[in-house]
Amino acid sequence: MWKAHQRHTTIAAATALALLVPLPVHAVALRRVFVVQEFIHDRGAPRGRLDDFVDTTFHVSGTQWNAALTVGNYATGLRAGGYFLDRRGSTYGATLIRRTQGFLDDTSLAFETGQKFERFVGLSGLRFMWPDRPESSNLYVIPTLGAELYYDDWSFVALGLAFDPRRGSGTTLRVLNRLGAPHAHLDVALAPRTDGVVNWSLAARYRFAFVGYASERDFDFSGFDRSVWSAGFHYEFTTAP
Repeated sequence: MWKAHQRHTTIAAATALALLVPLPVHAVALRRVFVVQEFIHDRGAPRGRLDDFVDTTFHVSGTQWNAALTVGNYATGLRAGGYFLDRRGSTYGATLIRRTQGFLDDTSLAFETGQKFERFVGLSGLRFMWPDRPESSNLYVIPTLGAELYYDDWSFVALGLAFDPRRGSGTTLRVLNRLGAPHAHLDVALAPRTDGVVNWSLAARYRFAFVGYASERDFDFSGFDRSVWSAGFHYEFTTAP
C-alpha cells in the first residue's frame, strides 16, 4: 500500500510541476502574500481525541500560480497549483496538496476549470484523494460543480456543489455573496447539505487585515461540531503587473 501511495504522490507532483514550468515570466512574478492563523475547536469529539487545533498558513501567489505552507497540529502540509488562460479568459488548472505530520495525512490532486461568459463563470472540477490510512478506499474521487455571477467589478455571488463519495455522507451546496471593493471585501456564506444540516461562515478583509469565523455543525459528517476563528495579514505588491 505504501509503495502504491508513493507512486500516486509522485504522479500528482509531476502533473502539478508540469503546469508551472511553461508559464510566462510575467505570470510567475510574486504578486500576493497572505498569512492566516486558524483556531479550531471541535465540540462533541470522541474521548481521547484532540478537540483544539492551531494552524498557521503562509500563502504566496502570482498571476497564474499559488503555493501555501501550513504548520500546526491539524492540516500541516504543502499546496501548489497553477492555471492557464485561453483567449476568452477561461481558466484551466491543477492543484496538488500533501498533508502530513498533523492530524490529517493524505495526498490530493485537483483539476479545475472556469468557463467565462462576460459576467458569468461556470465552474467544474475533479479531485482525487489518496488517504495514508484509508478507512474504506485507497482513492476517493470527488466531483464539484459551481458558478460565479459578478454584479459589479468586485462583487459576486458564487454557488458550489460538492459530492462526497464516502458512506454516510452526502452532497453540500455552498452559496457565497461577496461585497467587494478595491482593497476590502465581506464574504457571507451558507452551506446546506442533503441531510438537513446548514453551516455558515463570515469573512472580512480591509487593506492588510483579515478576520473570519465559520460554524460547521456535524463537521465532515463526523457527528461533532466545529468552530473556526481566523485572523491574518494580506499584502499585494503594487509593482505586480
